[in-house]
Amino acid sequence: MNIFFYFYPFESWCHGKNENLLNETSTYLDFLGFDEITSLNSAAISKDILAQSSGLCLGGTLGNSSHGIHRFLDNCLFIGETQFISKKESDGPLKKIVKTHGLKVAPGLGFRILDHKIEIGLKMPILFMNQEKPTKVSGLSIKQSKDPKFFGSGHFRWDIEEAFIQMELGKELSLETTYWSLGAGHRF
Repeated sequence: MNIFFYFYPFESWCHGKNENLLNETSTYLDFLGFDEITSLNSAAISKDILAQSSGLCLGGTLGNSSHGIHRFLDNCLFIGETQFISKKESDGPLKKIVKTHGLKVAPGLGFRILDHKIEIGLKMPILFMNQEKPTKVSGLSIKQSKDPKFFGSGHFRWDIEEAFIQMELGKELSLETTYWSLGAGHRF
């Protein structure tokens, strides 16, 4: 049983046939980043800081395209770094960098236009991230972000022969976290 298309059974229901539903696979490399507000805490104070995470995401996509609609599941492994930066100049200098790695899983739906060369759609990325625990900064501890992170994002992809360029921009569903990625890949 194909678990991926358990959630996307439209093709066989609409056409009454039981055919191979996975007719498109691809690999890609994205530069991915997200910014979130976190806090420095001590017994006396708590102040907001910006956590900027960025790095490379190597992955692949399994999907089905028919009648200009592309249903897919996008997965990639992320490796990068997170920088903790003070939001206010008056707080004094703070710049702490830690290693970050994780996994992105994103079901999506895209609409193919202009002879199926351009795709515009929506994704629901779920990021599972693991950051090194930052050391204390001037007696303050940095609050760790919650995991996993659930995003809603807009997706754009431009096919050039067997290659493609893709871009994504989104927001975490419950917090002030923004998410973006830009990359290129190859279709099989």
